Amino acid sequence: MKLDLPTIVLLLGLTTLAQVAALTVQFRSNHAYRGTGWWLAGAVAFASGFLFLVVTAMTGFMGLGILANPALIFAHMAFLMGTRRFLDLPERRRWSWSALALMVGAYYVFLFLLPSLSVRTALISGFIALFDLATAATLLGARCRRFLKPARFTAAVFAAHAGLLLVLAGITLAQPPLRTYEDYSLVQVMAFLLPTVASPLWTFGFILLLNQRLDADRLASQADWRRAEQEKTALEVRNRQLQKAESLARMAGAIAHHTNNRMQTVMGALDLVGDAAPGEPFDRALGMAKVASERAVEMARLMLVYLGQASTDQALHDLSSLCRSHLPWVQSTLPPQVRFQAELPDPGPAVRANADQIHLALANLAGNALEAMGEPGGEIRIRVGTGPAAAIPEAHRFPVGWKPQPQDHAWLEVADTGVGIDPAGMEQLFDPFYSTKFTGRGLGLPVVLGIAQAHGGGVTVESRPGQGSTFRLHIPVSE
Repeated sequence: MKLDLPTIVLLLGLTTLAQVAALTVQFRSNHAYRGTGWWLAGAVAFASGFLFLVVTAMTGFMGLGILANPALIFAHMAFLMGTRRFLDLPERRRWSWSALALMVGAYYVFLFLLPSLSVRTALISGFIALFDLATAATLLGARCRRFLKPARFTAAVFAAHAGLLLVLAGITLAQPPLRTYEDYSLVQVMAFLLPTVASPLWTFGFILLLNQRLDADRLASQADWRRAEQEKTALEVRNRQLQKAESLARMAGAIAHHTNNRMQTVMGALDLVGDAAPGEPFDRALGMAKVASERAVEMARLMLVYLGQASTDQALHDLSSLCRSHLPWVQSTLPPQVRFQAELPDPGPAVRANADQIHLALANLAGNALEAMGEPGGEIRIRVGTGPAAAIPEAHRFPVGWKPQPQDHAWLEVADTGVGIDPAGMEQLFDPFYSTKFTGRGLGLPVVLGIAQAHGGGVTVESRPGQGSTFRLHIPVSE
């Protein structure tokens, strides 16, 4: 069958040059991706191989002709190398270059030493098919899950091209030996027509892979930007809380010390007046003044507790026993519509603590829970337990910046079924004199925080509006 193969090969070479141009544009835009350079080199080698064949047919100059088929084999090896690099897989250069050298060596043996057009045709088809099958297998591997659809499409193109080339190689070996290219049958001419269809498809597949990776990286970049913005916002909130806590501490300390000093003077003077001034009106006024002074002193004492400057007399105690001894007082303050539940293990965790301060913390947490439920009532649950420092939640951990010691911590939990805390109120929860309750003094929770700090611990809060709140006072476990 007489066919003008040079014309077919020329058209294929020109078609491939168009694909080289497309890959060049992609390479210039996305050269940061590993592997695109190999794809471009493969496209150039693929086009060059067919153009070398045309030049040889038109001029009779064999210098380029003997390079044509090795260039085609190299092109498909480059496609495989580029695909592996693009997917961040080991390149296996030694294996690839060794395989290329063996294939080119075998081709030249049947070109110069044992000339056989049939064997050369079968070898070139088989060698290219092997590289294409390896490329298809790479594209179907686990690394392509991010680019599933374009990877499957491109793998199908390479697999189909490889399958047809293997069929062509088998038919060529089964037929009588070929003397010249003009003896090619229609099936063997397919070796030149197949790339006309396959090469635009795999080029399109490579471009799809690049575009999908660009989209994935763009989404990842946007996610990183959003995460950075969230971290920046959280850091700003944290810095504001730290600055506010520092300012409040200085202010509270000054107020507490000055108030305490002045009230001591007032109470001393009132005692002297009481001894010298008889009469019921004097006694009543004197009593009211003393009560007011005592309350002012108590307020100053609570401010010092908030600052962690209260009495440091601490001894080894069973946390469950401390709480159990104070439960009758807590229950006596609860109205009938409030259910009460306590889970205190016996024995409980051992902690080094000030018993009076633990009782005060329990009373304040229970009082806060009672105020959160209001008139309708609900349930208050008190529990004691232990856990590793790593299990202490980082969210809504107070004081801001507290890092638990790397040891087990005992915790005293008071939970309620009240109105909960909205996100805006969470930041101000432990500010002195901040209270959303009409009856609250605004010092209950700050005092709890001060007690936690005085014991080397902290407080965590879990709450959702309308679903109640859970406060935990964490204290390092003592041996």
